[in-house]
Amino acid sequence: MAVKRSLTIAGMDAHMDVSLATSLQQSLDRLLQRHPLIPGVMLTVMAGHRGQCFTGAAGHTAMHGAEALSPNLPFRIASVTKPYVAGAIMRLMEEGKLDLQQTVESLVSRQTSDVLLRGGYQPGVFTVDHLLTHTSGLFDHASSRAYTEAVLAEPQRQWSRADQLAFCVKFGQPQAAPGTTCAYSDTGYIVLGEVIERVSGMNLAQALRELLQFHQLGLVDTHFELLEPEVRPRARQYLGTVDVTSLHPSMDLWGGGGLISTTDELAAFFRALLQGRLFTKPGTLAAGLLMPDVRSADPTAPAHARLLRSHPFGRRLAWGHTGFWGVAALYCPEIDTAVAACMTQAPAALPVGILQALIQDVATLIG
Repeated sequence: MAVKRSLTIAGMDAHMDVSLATSLQQSLDRLLQRHPLIPGVMLTVMAGHRGQCFTGAAGHTAMHGAEALSPNLPFRIASVTKPYVAGAIMRLMEEGKLDLQQTVESLVSRQTSDVLLRGGYQPGVFTVDHLLTHTSGLFDHASSRAYTEAVLAEPQRQWSRADQLAFCVKFGQPQAAPGTTCAYSDTGYIVLGEVIERVSGMNLAQALRELLQFHQLGLVDTHFELLEPEVRPRARQYLGTVDVTSLHPSMDLWGGGGLISTTDELAAFFRALLQGRLFTKPGTLAAGLLMPDVRSADPTAPAHARLLRSHPFGRRLAWGHTGFWGVAALYCPEIDTAVAACMTQAPAALPVGILQALIQDVATLIG
């Protein structure tokens, strides 16, 4: 059984009950048996109601490889970066350095504002709050087929934030009037990345590390790719049969994604975030979980709160986020349980719902 602990969590045993750990490991094994296109999978469960932790892995380090995948290898977490960015924005609000109702035009560079204006957007109307809740109306450049094709055609191209904003304007158009519709947008979060840098006076990596207390949480593997030194080699990740591990990190770096982490550290961060331990004021977490009263452009998805989306976790409610490269992290307050998982295959190349099914298996098993 490939089980390992690397992060010490106060009040939790290093190992889970043997029968439960075995069942969780078997769930990982079954996932790979059913879906051979997935090279490997890693999982951490911090079950606070049991006072126990599990970290395991199944499969191999590479497609068609023979080397077993070790638990808790670092990997690109993609859009699971967004709750970190949102948390940093909420911290800057606590410090009185910005107001969530400030317009974007008042916080970003003239260059960024001009690009948005040329694209038909209203940076003098939509606010930081609109960006956090995906209600700004900004087109999502990262989900467009044109962007995927551009990245794969030039895998070592270096993308700046300005490049991605220009791509948004060229290939998309406003999705809705600000504040009327929840339409998920990576582009909105790269704008938030700029807001963090300009308001804090630090680059994005430094700002998140300081504002979110990475050191105090023991997050030694969590870092921004390219912007910070690599801590240790990371897991290989795939899009179908294509190994995308070496894609230039700038293609998903500036706030919509960019972080490297492990399942242990994701679970620990989400637990700390949703227990309010990263904030200095008691009302900040509640404010971060308020749901905007708007319709969702995707009828299958709920609206997005400032920090996270709500997700079913068995018969309970959890708060979490998913990432393009097969990553999910969530926390269930009712039973003080955090779960983080990484398949080394992008869900876009798989039948719908595999990652969500794994999370529901975990919910069933831990009770």
